[in-house]
Amino acid sequence: MEERLQKIISQCGIASRRKAEELIQEGLVTVNGECARLGMKADIGKDHIKVSGKLISSPSSRIYLIFHKPPGCITAMHDPEKRLTVKDFLKKVKGRVFPVGRLDFNSEGLLLLTNDGELANSIMQPKKKIPKTYKVKINGILENSVRQKLEKGIRLDDGMTRPAKVRIINNLKANSWISITITEGRNRQVRRMMDRVGHSAIKLIRIKIGCLTLGALKPGEYRYLTEEEVVELKEELKTGAKVSAAKAVKPSRKGWAANAPAVKKPKRKTARGSSSKTTKSSAAKTVKDSGHSGSKTAKDLKRETAKRPVRQAAKSSKGRGFPADSLRKSKTQGLHKGKK
Repeated sequence: MEERLQKIISQCGIASRRKAEELIQEGLVTVNGECARLGMKADIGKDHIKVSGKLISSPSSRIYLIFHKPPGCITAMHDPEKRLTVKDFLKKVKGRVFPVGRLDFNSEGLLLLTNDGELANSIMQPKKKIPKTYKVKINGILENSVRQKLEKGIRLDDGMTRPAKVRIINNLKANSWISITITEGRNRQVRRMMDRVGHSAIKLIRIKIGCLTLGALKPGEYRYLTEEEVVELKEELKTGAKVSAAKAVKPSRKGWAANAPAVKKPKRKTARGSSSKTTKSSAAKTVKDSGHSGSKTAKDLKRETAKRPVRQAAKSSKGRGFPADSLRKSKTQGLHKGKK
């Protein structure tokens, strides 16, 4: 079956897909004697594919191993400056492997090496969110407020970090040992995070990648993964994104409105614009002020209170309510109108 060249080179354990693209652009890859180009497809079972003049073939068996990278070692298979590399510790390994991810020169700990290109690419994909745990010795004592900042995410030069898990292992007089778990793979991320909060990392050891643990391996030692570990790792890569998506809040069948906070209904108002409570309280107050006994209901008293001002105004036509002069004038005007 034909596949893209960079995928074939990656699956053969020669280089990552990005590095394979660079090799193709540099003219170091040929297919059946012709110089390859980006986007070209080939069949490893039929075509003769060479990288740097060497014929490549599909690996008959996959290799997976865990290596305890010591400090002062380059995470690479070759170094033009002739420094110590990972390859110098793997001379007895039969088959070509490459490191998955990186650890900086001064860091140590768990490093996965394999010739399975697809698995390596899956682990390094940010969307998989594979957790990586580090044991770090830092300057000073880590306070809870700083720990909470790291857990929520802090801003670095290349953007905000994802939430992390931070646990204080031991507090010494001038230093602390902490455990920090992140789901990203930025360059020197943990060291930069600790520098940003004012607690630079003195020593950094990676102890876990997903379900894989460093265990009792000493610096410079390695071991092969068991079949159970390989199966568990592949299962984690398949289900990791699904588990994180399942934790998200799903809308109900009734729509988003069903999940919205309840809104308090306004009080119903009477025809006069006052609430029922206000009407009852005013009626009760009228009963109290009038001095009547409780034989009459609040409604009766309310009716009397509404009629009372009209009656008083009619009785006091000669006095306060309607002046006598105004009444005389109105009567006179009415007579004149009648005569007309």
